Amino acid sequence: MLKCFKLLSLITLLYILIVLGSSSVNAQTTCSTPYPMKSYYISPTGSDSNTGIDQSHPIATFNHAWQFLCPGDTLWLMDGTYYQVIEPTINGISGSPITIKALNDGKAIINGEFQRHTVVIGRSWDFISNPTNSTPNPYGNYFQVEGLIAKNSIADVYEIYARNVSLKRCSGYNANPHDNFHVITVWAKGSPTSPANILIEDCVVAGSGRKMIIDYDTYVNVVFRRNFAAWQWWLGDQFCQGYWPQSQGIENYPAAYQDQPIVTLNDLRENNITFGLAPDGPSSFSPNPGLRIGNKMLGEITLGGGMKWDNIEKKFITPYFNPDSCQYNGTDANHTKPAICGTDSRCISTGSELGIGVDYAIFGTPSLRNNLIQDLFSAYNGDMGFTAGPWGNNYGTTSNNQLIRATFVQNGLASYSPHKNIDVFSSSLTPFNVVQNLQIGNMSGTNPAPGTGAQLQYRYIDGVLTDEPLWPWPMEERIKSEFADPTLFQANGVQGQVWTNFSVTNTVYPILSQYGAVSTTLPSPFASSLPS
Repeated sequence: MLKCFKLLSLITLLYILIVLGSSSVNAQTTCSTPYPMKSYYISPTGSDSNTGIDQSHPIATFNHAWQFLCPGDTLWLMDGTYYQVIEPTINGISGSPITIKALNDGKAIINGEFQRHTVVIGRSWDFISNPTNSTPNPYGNYFQVEGLIAKNSIADVYEIYARNVSLKRCSGYNANPHDNFHVITVWAKGSPTSPANILIEDCVVAGSGRKMIIDYDTYVNVVFRRNFAAWQWWLGDQFCQGYWPQSQGIENYPAAYQDQPIVTLNDLRENNITFGLAPDGPSSFSPNPGLRIGNKMLGEITLGGGMKWDNIEKKFITPYFNPDSCQYNGTDANHTKPAICGTDSRCISTGSELGIGVDYAIFGTPSLRNNLIQDLFSAYNGDMGFTAGPWGNNYGTTSNNQLIRATFVQNGLASYSPHKNIDVFSSSLTPFNVVQNLQIGNMSGTNPAPGTGAQLQYRYIDGVLTDEPLWPWPMEERIKSEFADPTLFQANGVQGQVWTNFSVTNTVYPILSQYGAVSTTLPSPFASSLPS
């Protein structure tokens, strides 16, 4: 899972030692207390000779901003495209984070042109000697990033290594498609004494990348909330491993064989939507062995894994994948297993299932304790809607895991699926100590479950089902405009194809309504009766 980097130069190593040995990474600034919480402005047309204190005198570079920003300050990004990296070398503090925010939501764009990183919060652990889960990251801690668009990175689009970081109303497109890179990567480590405290909320991720959102080796209070992930393509010609194409939508990935800390909450996923295409499957939790404690998946929606969304006909199409030629999205050579992989990387259909909606700790018999899945909806996937287990006790006692109010319908749709028209195996339910109120269309091994299933009318917030409506989707207008922009989004990874007038609410809500997960009337501004 770790990325490979070239050996650091002596100069870089000396720099790291200086940074790690210093008591404050923003020593170039003397920040008075109490912090005055100032606002500064930056523009692609600004000048670093300006003060940056108002919109008439914006600065030009982020590196200049790190020289004077203090805890509690806000750096406002004026409209336009920035051809530079956001990589702060300073820290906020508890109660006074530093905020990087678009002046107008979705109008500040960070473009890496596939030549640079785009947004990097913290120092990569690959460059830090022998870190433990409690090792503090040297910089980027206590940061809030809001309202940006970032695209076309040479690596991951958003990289979060520091702790106490939030990413809100941001969108990301197109990680490096060749290697093991993702649109949003969280690798903050963390422990009960030094929690990660990461929030990814109301974001949209799409385009190229092995995964759309992943937290790897990150522990204690990691929250993914109301994000929309639409995987489109990935080449993987520099990451031939096991089978191809190894790609997913949203994944929680504790370090292989490493025990999670015993806490009330490690990973919390609330009301995320993973939508279409992702070959391995849209949603994954814990793909390697270990002890998994205190995780929650609440109100998650997974639709169309391993399937192609036809935005003209407004339906998922099967098949999009040719297991004989190992191509996806048709005959485009860019969507064929790379020749460089040779026999090292099998076509996915020969190595495992293709397009499972949610796979939950299915490899290497991990041990799970005190985990909750509630209000999970998985439909229209190429393979089964849900798989779990078998779980073991190799890393600690498996106990107190619950699956409550879940809907698994209209799965196993792909013609190449080894589990045609199967929504779930009954064996996937047995690892849970508590199984309640499931709606399952076709369950292998026993009769279908007739329960009411998932309830998705309202939002989960911090593990609590509130009375705040989930619909219309909070990023509806941003997604609609950005998915119609060919400089941001390429439908199915094909140049020039976009999803004009795509609506999350109008697409997803009718599917949920059909199976009783929401009411039969679309919310304002989409108000109308749904077809029976």
